[in-house]
Amino acid sequence: MSTDLRTRLQPTDLRVLHVDVVTGISVASAPVTVYDDPHLGRRLAGKVLQPPPEVLEDPAATTKWYATDLLEGRLQQSLRDDDHVLDVVTVQEVHDEHGRPTGAVEILTPFMELGSLFDHWYEGGRLDAREAVAVVRDAALGLAAVHDLGYVHRDVKTPNVFLCRRPDRLHGLIGDLGHAAALGVDGIAEGHPQPNPWIAPEQMDPKRTASVVTDLFGLGACLVDVLRPSLLDGWNQQRRLEAAKRMTEGHLPLPLRRYAPPPWAPPRVRRLIRSLTKPHPADRSPRTARDVADALSTPVPPWRCTDSTADVFRFEANGSVRVAVAGHRMRRKDQWQVRAVADRGRGERSVLSGRIPGQYRDTDLKGYFDAALTAWSR
Repeated sequence: MSTDLRTRLQPTDLRVLHVDVVTGISVASAPVTVYDDPHLGRRLAGKVLQPPPEVLEDPAATTKWYATDLLEGRLQQSLRDDDHVLDVVTVQEVHDEHGRPTGAVEILTPFMELGSLFDHWYEGGRLDAREAVAVVRDAALGLAAVHDLGYVHRDVKTPNVFLCRRPDRLHGLIGDLGHAAALGVDGIAEGHPQPNPWIAPEQMDPKRTASVVTDLFGLGACLVDVLRPSLLDGWNQQRRLEAAKRMTEGHLPLPLRRYAPPPWAPPRVRRLIRSLTKPHPADRSPRTARDVADALSTPVPPWRCTDSTADVFRFEANGSVRVAVAGHRMRRKDQWQVRAVADRGRGERSVLSGRIPGQYRDTDLKGYFDAALTAWSR
């Protein structure tokens, strides 16, 4: 980094991406240093890219490394005017304590105080259904801009969707284009093998297997993850190896039930999730990120889990119409009593009620949430 910039930017703390530390999905990322910029009154995040020693010994390899690894900065800088892509402020050389270039570079981006979608969940934050769908729609629009430039992201996941607060709501930005690749004239790029719950199975083949719908699988997995954070439950090295084997055989990284859309998502969103998370890329639809964004432009009630214990669950939405879906286990009976209720200011009334025998499943609950959605949207 230049001496002048180092003088003006003082590191304040060290931030490590949670996803690399907690899940072990990939080799741990280098720490991200947070800088204060007193002149502009902002904070910046610096991510260092260090070429391997063998690359630095070969000028041709060094040139190729810079061309590949700095693609992230060039792409995000070229999309700096897009409101749905994380900006890159600049890229600087990294110098040692004697002022000599180390061969590494540091990409500086705005520091996102709220972190990523994954950070938000890991640190205890929860989005209601409306917020979750809106943020993933933002990411889809940012991804559409990347695709329009002729590139595929290849690493769409909740740790790469960043959050910021806008006057009306949380806003999402797609970022971390470090694994982006140019699409050929046939709309295909090389895969990028990395077994994790958000990555499409075809990427385990490093040949020309990645396409636009590869990224769309990631959007579908993100929707599941923010509506019902569960994709990393029980994730460890053994699960990683199992996912790699499954993906190599053309299956989803996790069992199909883990990608099941939650019942409190509107029917259109449920259909979209099921379609985007199909194992084979030819079976996925829609076929563009912009069409995914359009599909997410649907009324979504602000469902928020207000009580979830072993014997009680309750989701509510408040506003001009208050609706709730609640269930409890009946004593001395292996049954669940479930009700969807609505209150339009004239008192609470039941819009659907019934009993579910045995262990309730999400498929049993969709009708109750659909009835509540109808009451909410009238």
